[in-house]
Amino acid sequence: MTTVEISTTFPPPIPMLGWKEIPIQPVPESEDPLVPLNELHPRIKIDPQYYKQRLPGTSFTLYARKSVAGRLVQAAEALPKGLNLLIWDPWRSVECQQALYTNQYTLLQRQHPDWNETRLSTETQRYVSLSSTDPTKPSPHLTGGAIDLTICDSSGIPLDMGTEFDHFGQETATDHFPNHSHRLLLLQVMTQAGFTNYWEEWWHFDYGNQFWAKINNQPFAIYGPASPGFDTRTII
Repeated sequence: MTTVEISTTFPPPIPMLGWKEIPIQPVPESEDPLVPLNELHPRIKIDPQYYKQRLPGTSFTLYARKSVAGRLVQAAEALPKGLNLLIWDPWRSVECQQALYTNQYTLLQRQHPDWNETRLSTETQRYVSLSSTDPTKPSPHLTGGAIDLTICDSSGIPLDMGTEFDHFGQETATDHFPNHSHRLLLLQVMTQAGFTNYWEEWWHFDYGNQFWAKINNQPFAIYGPASPGFDTRTII
């Protein structure tokens, strides 16, 4: 087992703007396909949150790019003994992305009836990207390079991270609790495995997509839209 030294140095936040302008030089999907994560590794557990919520286009089987899966194994093996990764949401279908966006937009519309469409859209996209299959600016999760996850104990119970998954508010920013040992541990093992963190959400990490390229100052991303090879509209 690798011993993890927890760093308390936080990198600057990822800019909210500009990631969609990062060009993509895609790795052919045949060379880095989506692979199932359910039986990937003994120290990687799954808890498909949106399937449990019965959102459209979801399934009990979770997928990510093959290279992402390998890096998840690396991160899991770096955790202290007795701890595991718990995957909530990696690759996400267009249908699921649209449902999440609509739900958040509608919630904000009810909470802030004075906001116009532009502000509602901007504030919604702070936590939920627009659903897009555009090969030049796909939704991050659609690429198979974005993943929402946490750390759990040997019984599969998530560690305390200060907020619940999908609790949208300032408390979810990764550095909101700068000395939170569990957040720091997750950040450390994931970044050591090559992922970047979306700073508004302690649970969201990326590899190969435009978010990853933006925060790493890479000239291009390597993941465009991906598909598991079946009609996601039939998934419930």
